Amino acid sequence: MKKSIYQFDNQKQCSAALRIPLAVLKSAKAAGCPAFKLGGRVDAPELLGWLFDRGEQDGTHWREVYDEYRAKRERIRHDKDAEQVVDRSDVQQLCQTALAILFGELDKTFCSELPAALQGRTAPEIRAEAVKAIEAMKERLKVQFTQAAESSE
Repeated sequence: MKKSIYQFDNQKQCSAALRIPLAVLKSAKAAGCPAFKLGGRVDAPELLGWLFDRGEQDGTHWREVYDEYRAKRERIRHDKDAEQVVDRSDVQQLCQTALAILFGELDKTFCSELPAALQGRTAPEIRAEAVKAIEAMKERLKVQFTQAAESSE
């Protein structure tokens, strides 16, 4: 049997030529699309007809789907313009900055400043010094976090 110029040797070739995702082709085959022939060949006209008919049969109104997604996209754009939402990448960057500041302060306080200051002290004195150091660190962190947030705007 002679191969038609509208037939592809396999799904991958069909996907590349028609720009239809491979997942759609596999789904169509699993759903019983008759465009898939013996030996893996794919009949393009039959496939396209089946896909278009199938869209009407399953009740999908693509114009409505498109309009719905477009409206959602416009809402996101509006919320962004109104500064009601924040980009995920901005939040990630701010969190990374905050963690870097926090870990830096913890290292400075507990690895550098406190060991020398607490040498030879009693437990209650160490606790009192630790509380003072933590409170001082909290104040420094508030200032540094505020500066980081303002610089990211």
